Amino acid sequence: MKWVLVIFLIFVIILTVRLTFKMDFFFDIFNNNGYIILKIFKFITIFKARIQFTYYYLSLYVSDKRTIKIKLDLDDKNLQFINDLQLVLIAKTYLINFDSKVEFGLENAFHTVIAYGNLTLLNRFLFLKLLNRNEDASISMNVLHKFTENTLKVNLQSKFIVSLFDLVWAFAYAVLNRRLIYNE
Repeated sequence: MKWVLVIFLIFVIILTVRLTFKMDFFFDIFNNNGYIILKIFKFITIFKARIQFTYYYLSLYVSDKRTIKIKLDLDDKNLQFINDLQLVLIAKTYLINFDSKVEFGLENAFHTVIAYGNLTLLNRFLFLKLLNRNEDASISMNVLHKFTENTLKVNLQSKFIVSLFDLVWAFAYAVLNRRLIYNE
């Protein structure tokens, strides 16, 4: 009986461990390429892939030369599963750090300035939404402009904490929710 309690205690302790994740996302819209890297404890790479959009698909080129294609259809069951998962997971995530860098430029200076102002407003809106949710998070956002070339590059870096129990709970909720919807 003691062993059962010890195993149960170890299981509960493992579930309450808080995991620190670091995510790097970069995408160059004019060249249609980018990458995403997800690390745990700052140094263990969980997921690393190059990103490219092809027609109605998001292509993820994983580091072992394997390609994952995700159809960008709002009625797709895989996309609905990811939506259910993120709804629960975002509520349980504690943001530590968020860095945003957007580089924008057009050859026409007038259009660059107009778009630069709109991107700055959008960036500040995102800034306020993040600060409203996580008041003690460290957030930095930059919008850079270039007048000599057509460019739009987005670079996002974030560091956040989520417990293992919340990960398991969000995954179970998403699976059960999808099963209930498709069994009706």
